[in-house]
Amino acid sequence: MRDNPIVDYWFEETAKQMGGLILEVGLDTGVDVLAAFADGRARFLNTNGDISMWEGGEGATAGLVSKLLGCAAPIVAKAAAQPWERLDSPADGSIRISTFGSGGMHLEQGTIEEFANHPLFDAGVDLMNALEGI
Repeated sequence: MRDNPIVDYWFEETAKQMGGLILEVGLDTGVDVLAAFADGRARFLNTNGDISMWEGGEGATAGLVSKLLGCAAPIVAKAAAQPWERLDSPADGSIRISTFGSGGMHLEQGTIEEFANHPLFDAGVDLMNALEGI
């Protein structure tokens, strides 16, 4: 997809500097929240109150955490750094992606339909499903 060495380098450097991301999905029953961190840990809080945690390590779940963080690099590149402020939860049918790291916090928001074809959405759903099985 990317064939420019300068862009490739920038994406790699962004991924190294990113501390993690939080993916919030607004549903009619509440908000699913997925957090993935550069050190390999992940957390999933779903609308029914269940909490799943991954403390890092080897295996398929570790690969899913890395994939999700890698998919977030374009968001960091596109969205301007934001000052930290507490926001309301996303509404039903909405998604908020917050990345954080040495470059500040970056936000991207939209509807589930707008993100349905974004690789980050698929990676997030895959990680949520894996964490539910832990």
